[in-house]
Amino acid sequence: ESNILLNVQVMFGNMYPSKTKLVVFAIEDGIVQDQANYTEYYSDITTDGVAKNFVHDYVLRYAFTDVRGDDMNGSQFTSNNIFERNFQIELPLNINNISKVSFVVMVIDEETKEVLNARLVKAGESNEFEFIN
Repeated sequence: ESNILLNVQVMFGNMYPSKTKLVVFAIEDGIVQDQANYTEYYSDITTDGVAKNFVHDYVLRYAFTDVRGDDMNGSQFTSNNIFERNFQIELPLNINNISKVSFVVMVIDEETKEVLNARLVKAGESNEFEFIN
């Protein structure tokens, strides 16, 4: 039995006036499956409209939050304060290889749905804060 432990931290450099939402996904690369192909691309592996053994990357495997985002606590949005959320789940059965998993974290504006910041990190690695204007 394997678990995924994920610690997400978001720092706001300035006070943000609108409500925000946090979106967190697990994605997986290197999934080999047949793929319907209605294009002229990949003709070297396509027979009768099916691309055989097509390698799929960036496949959504798990949503830690609602796909439209979970509310973030507004009191955290003061300058240089850190919003933090921890996730712990059993490794989903649809994940084939944890070494090919990455996590996508997005902060979105609740009203406009604009992505304010997004980061990707591979399983077992971490990211430093990225400051944007």
